[in-house]
Amino acid sequence: MRLTDVFNQFDADNNGALDRAELARLIKMLLPESTPDAILYFQTMLGGEGDGEVTYKELIHSIKKGMAARELVGKGAEVDAEDGEGRTALTVALVFGQEAAARALLEAGAGVNAGTGRRPLHAAAERGMVEMLIELAGKGAEVDAEDKEGRTALTVALAFGQETAARALLEAGAGVYAGTGQRPLHGAAEGGMVEILRELVDKGADVEAEDGKGRTALMLALVFGQEAAARALLEAGAGVKAGTGRRPLHAAAKKGMVEMVREPGAFSASGI
Repeated sequence: MRLTDVFNQFDADNNGALDRAELARLIKMLLPESTPDAILYFQTMLGGEGDGEVTYKELIHSIKKGMAARELVGKGAEVDAEDGEGRTALTVALVFGQEAAARALLEAGAGVNAGTGRRPLHAAAERGMVEMLIELAGKGAEVDAEDKEGRTALTVALAFGQETAARALLEAGAGVYAGTGQRPLHGAAEGGMVEILRELVDKGADVEAEDGKGRTALMLALVFGQEAAARALLEAGAGVKAGTGRRPLHAAAKKGMVEMVREPGAFSASGI
């Protein structure tokens, strides 16, 4: 069971007591590699004394504060072990905004470039954790490393509207052309980051570059209803017929923005 499933199943605001079996089950879901000794340890640490009660809120609080990470590493847990999605514990901690746990893992030697799936830098970029981004880059994180979708951390930050994080990555040397799946310009278009989009164009970003699905930045801006970004791309010379995947005209029609991309010949058979 994934961590998000746990949060959906249990109400984090519920302060009701959990019995020993419930607590053990929750710890096992949250920390799937936990041994019986580790489960007993957490029960005791949280006030359960092995067979007592502890609240779900207390359990989640302890994990968010990094207590679980510190103690498991101290008991010999492999700090850079990956889950089924190729993520290390450091990446997972950042995905859920658990900064204390992330710092505990870094102190324990977690690799800033570890993980065959998503890397720590991508997770911090999505969450807009600027201080962590700067720290990870300072520790040698590869700023232009790609995730499984061929996106760099800069592209991810832009796609999720994290402007401060995106600027921190640019200052750390993130490339404006990097990414074999989606480029930063695609992310800026998707996230509606118009100012940075214009800056990327000024730095030479190709407005008609395609992502791994044959979509241009204009196509993505239209798909996600980012009208200002679409207009900025059109002003920069983006073509309404560009792209080997779905064309901008199709997305514009779906979003009711056909007039924006109308041009002589746009509705010809070859244009559509």
